[in-house]
Order: sequence, then C-alpha cells, then structure tokens
Amino acid sequence: MKFKSSKKDNIRKIETQFKQINEQTVYKTEKDGNDILWKPTYKWYVKSIGIVLGILIITFFVLNIVLKPYMRNINHEITPWLGQR
Repeated sequence: MKFKSSKKDNIRKIETQFKQINEQTVYKTEKDGNDILWKPTYKWYVKSIGIVLGILIITFFVLNIVLKPYMRNINHEITPWLGQR
C-alpha cells in the first residue's frame, strides 16, 4: 500500500475540487447555454424594494407640503369624519 501521495496527485485533486467549486458558483441557463454571472438574492430584492418605497413616501410628503395651497377646502358639514382643520 502506498500511503504517501506525490505532489502531482495532490495538485490534481486540488484542481478537480477547484473546478467543481467554479461550476457550482456560475449558473447556467438551459435554453442557450450562456453563463449567468449574477443572480439577485432575496437580500437584494428587499433592499431595492425598500429604496423604491422610501423614495415614493418621501415624494408623497414633499408634494403634499408643496401643493398644500392648491388643495381645495372641503366643508366640515359635508365630511364630518375629517374633523376640523
């Protein structure tokens, strides 16, 4: 039995492991065989949706403040649930 392996055998083992790792990290499409270099994760989706919602909310309040003089005044008798302004 041979217990000591040569350096070439170790290098071959490392190379095959490295190839397996690289094959697992690059996603391949089934249709055209192109490699996908980046695939969004749930963290990316949450971050991008948070940014979009934050911009929408800020825009709403800024427009509400800017356009306040142009909003019409609704009578309290017509809409008692709105309360007095």
